[in-house]
Amino acid sequence: MKDYYKILGVSRDASEEEVKKAFRKLAHVYHPDKSGGNEAKFKEASEAYAVLSDKKKRAQYDAVGSEGFSGFSARGGSAYGGDPSGFGFDWEIFFLASSVVVVSVADVISRWISNSLSKSQSSARREK
Repeated sequence: MKDYYKILGVSRDASEEEVKKAFRKLAHVYHPDKSGGNEAKFKEASEAYAVLSDKKKRAQYDAVGSEGFSGFSARGGSAYGGDPSGFGFDWEIFFLASSVVVVSVADVISRWISNSLSKSQSSARREK
């Protein structure tokens, strides 16, 4: 069983701010892009932070331990990054991106309609 508190080096009654500070310190040390970084430790710290920084997940972890999260990532999807099929497709990113596109398309259409109405009203005034 993984002890997320031990991984981050915080006590069980650590505040959200203490958890965040501990994670950032470890992320700075273990980030895989840094010289001497350690990807496995970085992922472990990220998983611990994802659970302990979320009130619901932390309560569940405190009640059942890390077994309550086995096979699933701390973000709520599968261990393969939010994809229950296991093929590694991150649906959260897809839905986030698609919502941005929908908002953008809606904005473009709204502006086009507004411009079209303005032009038709202008030409109607000129005809009078």
